[in-house]
Parts: sequence; C-alpha cells; structure tokens
Amino acid sequence: MKNFIFNKVLFSKFRKDLAFSYFSQIVAITLGFFQLFLINKYFGVSVFGQLSIIMSAVGMFSMLLTARSNEAVTRFFKREEIKGNYENAKFVLFIGFIIDLITVILLVSLIYILSSFIAKIFLKDINLRDEIFLYSFITFFTFLRGTLLGYLQSKEMFIQINIVNLMESLVKVIMI
Repeated sequence: MKNFIFNKVLFSKFRKDLAFSYFSQIVAITLGFFQLFLINKYFGVSVFGQLSIIMSAVGMFSMLLTARSNEAVTRFFKREEIKGNYENAKFVLFIGFIIDLITVILLVSLIYILSSFIAKIFLKDINLRDEIFLYSFITFFTFLRGTLLGYLQSKEMFIQINIVNLMESLVKVIMI
C-alpha cells in the first residue's frame, strides 16, 4: 500500500509541477544574479544604486495602486466555471483585464507626474526623470499579466505560470 501511494505521488502532476517550479525558481535567481553582474560590470555600482532607488520608488506606487486582479480572477473565474456559467467566467476575465489596464494607466501617469520629484529628492539628479518614467513600463507589463496569471492559476497551469515568470526574468536580462 505504501509503495502504491509513493509511486502515485512520485509520478503525479503535483510532482511535475513542483519540480518545474523549483527548476524555474533556480533559473530566475540565476538570471537575477546575471542581471546584477551585467549592471555592475557595464554601468557601475552607482547606476545599480540608482536602479535600486527607481525600482523601490516605482514598487512603492505599485503596492499602493494594485488591484490584485490575479487573485480575484482566480476565485471568481473558477467559481463561475464550477457553476457552469461560462459567459460569466469570460466576463470575469474581461473585467480583470480592464481593471489591470485602468490601474496600470493610473500608475504610469502617477509616475510620470512624480518622476521629477523622485529624481530630485531620491536620486539628486533631475535629468534621471526620464529613466524613472521608462522603468514604469516594466511595471506596465507586470500589471497586465495579472489577469493572465489568475486564469492560468484557476486552470492549474502551474508550468505555464513558471514559464511566464522565466520569460519576465529573461526579458529583463536582455533589456540590459
């Protein structure tokens, strides 16, 4: 009986999802270290510090404005799917995307308005306001993936979620 349960767990979807999740986390961390290496090697420690401040400032605004659509989509999409209300399930996806879009437009607008202030106060260089605004577009794409991740999570497509996260890490390295 023990061997049957052990074999069932060993060859289950859960095991495959978990193994791929660990693998993708290792790759994402490695890509993160590679990103830090590239920044320090080609741009220097001062640029890395400036990037950290920009990431923190934009991250703070992101936390204030987040709608957490991925969690809402997961819950409500799955609920409507279980009930058999497929039209309502599609509507949940549509509303989730619209909320993501409105939130990200507000966020990018806010960062644009405050970019001079952030550059002057935190970076001590007003000329870096364009870099702050440019970085806000990374957040743009991060917010837009919320509904997609909620959908994938509700469909238990964890390998695809990890692939999306890996692609994000890879794109960041390529952008540098």
